[in-house]
Amino acid sequence: MRRLLVILGMITLLVAIACSANDGFSDELLASKSVAAPDDGRFSRLAVEAATPAAAASAPMELAAEMASDTQVFTEAESVSSQGAAEDLEAAERILQRVTAPEVSDFYTRIHREQGVTIHTGVSVTAITGEGRAQAVLCADGSMFDADLVIIGVGVVPNIELALDAGLQVDNGIVIDEYCRTSAPEIVAIGDCANAFNPIYQRRMRLESVPNANEQAKIASATLCGLQRTSKSLPWFWSDQYDLKLQIAGLSQGYDQIVIRGDVQQRRSFAAFYLQAGRLIAADCVNRPQEFMLSKKLITAGTAVDPLRLADESIAVQALMG
Repeated sequence: MRRLLVILGMITLLVAIACSANDGFSDELLASKSVAAPDDGRFSRLAVEAATPAAAASAPMELAAEMASDTQVFTEAESVSSQGAAEDLEAAERILQRVTAPEVSDFYTRIHREQGVTIHTGVSVTAITGEGRAQAVLCADGSMFDADLVIIGVGVVPNIELALDAGLQVDNGIVIDEYCRTSAPEIVAIGDCANAFNPIYQRRMRLESVPNANEQAKIASATLCGLQRTSKSLPWFWSDQYDLKLQIAGLSQGYDQIVIRGDVQQRRSFAAFYLQAGRLIAADCVNRPQEFMLSKKLITAGTAVDPLRLADESIAVQALMG
């Protein structure tokens, strides 16, 4: 039995990397979709979440949220157990600890276990060993996991060397204003490396997401054309796992109340609303596109919400805007 080992940093959701039907591994590993593996039981898949202290210390909550949601995995609904054993080694005390409430972590833990995945929490990876190639991963508690292929995804840091050489202001990325201008107004910066002020959350943040990069591209293009365009866009993210689509609206950091709409214990569809001082600041929506769109509107508008109405599924989603 061949073993695949995936080491993931911080809070990225479990990633399954499968292999081709021949004796070697597939040359094509897709980050956005799981690849079908043979059903003959020859392959075992192992996913590890091993946050490095440096990465965890330097990554803000919003970056962590991006990492979780932009990793689209398990798009196939088939059970992992039919393709071999799978294990997930999680550095934190629960999966998705830095970006979701315990209720959402428990939900995904249940889902993965139902799909044949064994999850270990509080595990720290210390070394990858092998002769000429990776053959095993060692953990701080002395445990060891065999592997034929190790895939590591432990987070990112922005490439700011060029900005530093140019004398631009840098602080967790390249600092930009509302027009995507750097400290040198004739130079613009956008995307994962740019640190911008978000008017909804009233703080600076560096986001790693396609929607954010697209929106900033429009602003920067206008700036370069001598026009002034700004945006009050809400951060949003997504992740596909099995038959589940997780859509995240906003950033939940600092929430003081969580409201669940739907049966998170038994079913595969619900919405988790994060409130702060009576206002909605974020939402995790699993197979709930209407709640996701509602949340984006409520968060952007800064609307006060009634927690009881949010939780009451007898009230239509459209009526919650009132």
